[in-house]
Amino acid sequence: MTPVGAPAARPRRMLRLLRIALVGVAAYLVLANALINSPLLEPLVNRKPERFQMDWQGGWMLWPGRITLTRVTLGGQARSTAWEIGADRARGRIALWPLLRRELRFAWIEADAPRVSVRQVEPALPAPPHGERALRLVFDQVRVDSTLRLDVGDATLEGLAQAEARWYQQLRGGPFELLPSRLHLQQARMLHGGRVLVHDATIDAAARIDAHRRREHPGAAILDLLVAELRLDADAFGLVASIAEDMQVATRTSADSGRIEARLDLDHGLLAPGSALDLRLPLAVTAFSGLTTDGEARLALRARDDDLALALDLPPIPDLIQRASARLVLASRRLPLPPWPQQLARLDGDIELDSKFPSLAAIRPLFRRLQDFELEGRGEVKGRIRVTAGHLAPGTALAIRDAEFGLSAYAHRFQGAAHARADIEPGDGGEARLVASVVLDRFDLAPAGKPDAVLGSGRDLRLELAGTGQMQTLADSLDVRLRFRDARLPDLARFNRYLPPHGVKLLAGRGSIDADMRMQVAENRSGGTFLLRATEATLSLGELVLRGNLLVDAHLAAASLAERQFHLPGTRIALQHVGILRPESETTRGWWGVAELKDGLMDFEQPMALAVDAQVKLRDVAPLLSVFAQRRQFPTWIRRLIDAGEADASARLQRQGECLVVDDMRANNDRFDLEGRIRYCGEQPSGQLHARWGVLGVGVDVDNGQRQFRLKGAKKWFEAQPGYVRAAN
Repeated sequence: MTPVGAPAARPRRMLRLLRIALVGVAAYLVLANALINSPLLEPLVNRKPERFQMDWQGGWMLWPGRITLTRVTLGGQARSTAWEIGADRARGRIALWPLLRRELRFAWIEADAPRVSVRQVEPALPAPPHGERALRLVFDQVRVDSTLRLDVGDATLEGLAQAEARWYQQLRGGPFELLPSRLHLQQARMLHGGRVLVHDATIDAAARIDAHRRREHPGAAILDLLVAELRLDADAFGLVASIAEDMQVATRTSADSGRIEARLDLDHGLLAPGSALDLRLPLAVTAFSGLTTDGEARLALRARDDDLALALDLPPIPDLIQRASARLVLASRRLPLPPWPQQLARLDGDIELDSKFPSLAAIRPLFRRLQDFELEGRGEVKGRIRVTAGHLAPGTALAIRDAEFGLSAYAHRFQGAAHARADIEPGDGGEARLVASVVLDRFDLAPAGKPDAVLGSGRDLRLELAGTGQMQTLADSLDVRLRFRDARLPDLARFNRYLPPHGVKLLAGRGSIDADMRMQVAENRSGGTFLLRATEATLSLGELVLRGNLLVDAHLAAASLAERQFHLPGTRIALQHVGILRPESETTRGWWGVAELKDGLMDFEQPMALAVDAQVKLRDVAPLLSVFAQRRQFPTWIRRLIDAGEADASARLQRQGECLVVDDMRANNDRFDLEGRIRYCGEQPSGQLHARWGVLGVGVDVDNGQRQFRLKGAKKWFEAQPGYVRAAN
């Protein structure tokens, strides 16, 4: 039996529940809208502003879960990647029930005029700790039907977009998946550094990315999970270039229209067969000579069954390029991405080149093992570069003409007009071998630090290079030979910079020099020979002025490539037709002497280091005695022995700072013995001499040009004097 009044009570309860629900919803909406438009919500959202920030100007919620925001900006940083997303207006619906299972699901989002920016920053933030129960973000549908701008570093893409994307991401290192998404962009532009490169572009793209954890596929490795299609048709701005006389190139875009077309299909890192990219770029170039040319650069990429084919052609450019083209193949259809050494290993093909080059900077690493060695130059190069597995291969041949080269080696600078040739030939064991020759047709010789202080000039300097291996390792096997003959030295006085300031000075004369020097990296060895010939060389030695012919046949050997000093085994020095010009009392003609260096060191610095032990053959000892005193000052018996036949001698010669020192000087024949030492440290010399003939002996003590003769106890006195070289050591 139904109670009286029961049917009327049920509607009242339902109305009461409905009122409560409406009031609850209204209160919820009032509270939500109040929070959205008050500063209280931002601190709750931006709890970790270094990783995530959100800002908006205003907004409203007209139904639970459905929200609209204006002037909204989201930004954050993950590791070293900073990102920012902005829109004039964004609206969407948040599914409320999934919140109960730690899932923030956006049923749909629409954005007006979105702007996306991605850039690399420092310092990087550490990765957050991994958590399996971290919040899961699900975007069921994100739609754009308005303008779109994407900035990645200095590059920008913008246009009118129709896009739809779907993805999910679990925070704290959880899985991410991009579900099938698409983009249609028209009236698009591509910019770099603010310069418009592509305009009036139509882009159609579709993509999906397999589910993965980002830490397992960092950086470009995500391409192995990507399936994408790209269709691009666009106009490309032309390029205007101006070439300065130093070969520096300034560029800007022009209104001339080129074309770029792409039909690319990517499947897990591989371009599908039939994928293609074509670029035609108008070029207008003005050379420093005033010549102007118009042409078109072409680039074509094709994905074939098993590789990627690349073709590049550049038009002739006055004063820069006569011809430049490349036909290259990358093994497999995998995208060429860093690390680049691995991509080079895929590369085969030929590059044809006929152009000018402003410098040799590209080959400087080849000489990194050589001490104080530099090769600089500019000119024209013509030939073919053949590449096999990313390495220069046999068949590579380059010829350089109309060049100006500068070579720095052995503390000297060689500068002049040049030509050159380089070839890659088959080597032993299958390794490629570089054979190159640089010829300075005419050159000036100068100290390396003072290229304007020309010492002489010559012709036909040859620099020969050889080595085995590839560019990365060629420097470790390089063999360099530098040689020339008969370089003219018009004034020997220019060589005083190599001599100590006291003792000896070149006054006049002319000569020539031959050189044949070699640096071998694999053996860590440097050395060679040079031959100096001088005629009518006039020099002062203390108070003496001499003139004669000089021959220096030097044999140089360094301990290692890093050594600047050379040993002098087998070096020979010859003086011929020597005469003493002053003082007149010491006049001598037709004198000669030959020295063989049994040990010694020298370098090519200014002044040069010098320390030698020599064995000497002399016509007579007259000039030796004149170094210590004038003949008329010696006892009569000495004067009678001056021309008493050939003598064998030995001495140690050394530069000590600004001084020239000769020590352990000994000369003798069947009739007499001489021993002495002398040091030039100022205007006048200092030293000691002891001469003996049988039981007769005399000593000479020279102190800054003042002489004192010792007739009694001369030998004992001489032996009591300290040696200069021993004291220096």
